Amino acid sequence: MIDLVGELPQEWRPKWRQLRGDYGGDFGLREEGKLSDSRLEVAFNENVDEPQLKVLLPVIKGLIAFLPADRISASDALDLIRASCGESQ
Repeated sequence: MIDLVGELPQEWRPKWRQLRGDYGGDFGLREEGKLSDSRLEVAFNENVDEPQLKVLLPVIKGLIAFLPADRISASDALDLIRASCGESQ
């Protein structure tokens, strides 16, 4: 999940380091809890060829952020789509 959603929030990184030490794994992350590449971005860019759909990547990323406070609302998602399509609200 971490490699799909994005970087761990700063306040979660100490716990990640503890888990990494306890379980001996890196969970697909670099040392500071940052991703080498976002699996979502890579898959999206490899599989979505239609320019009209490219606008959805920032919307998806905004909707699935780790922290609820960092997530965009449905209204914000719609506004992003409208702005990217050049439509007025």
